[in-house]
Amino acid sequence: MKTISFSFIEHEVCTGTENKLSTLSDLEQQYRTLRKYYENCEVVMGNLEITSIDRSRNLTFLRSIREVTGYVLVALNQFDHLPLENLRIIRGTKLYEDRYSLAIFLNYRRDGNFLAPAHLWAL
Repeated sequence: MKTISFSFIEHEVCTGTENKLSTLSDLEQQYRTLRKYYENCEVVMGNLEITSIDRSRNLTFLRSIREVTGYVLVALNQFDHLPLENLRIIRGTKLYEDRYSLAIFLNYRRDGNFLAPAHLWAL
């Protein structure tokens, strides 16, 4: 992870991904990889892709994310709450399916409950 200064403010910068809906065969590894990429990250240079994460995972590490230069994809997950309340801007320099800067779909648990509405108040 790099630190970049903007107007005398330092931001933790991390690299995004370009996996779209592809996932690792081991969902534990999928979660660990997500956490490794984005823990303490404030600016995602590229895409933020959150896919195939089960209900029991702690995603509070995503709260630090404030900016994404590409797209945000949230799909095929089973968790109840998406902690991206500090996300302020999605630049959309790259679009999901060449169309969307924010794509949230197919997020539901086996018991039929869905992802709570995303509280993206800062956007």
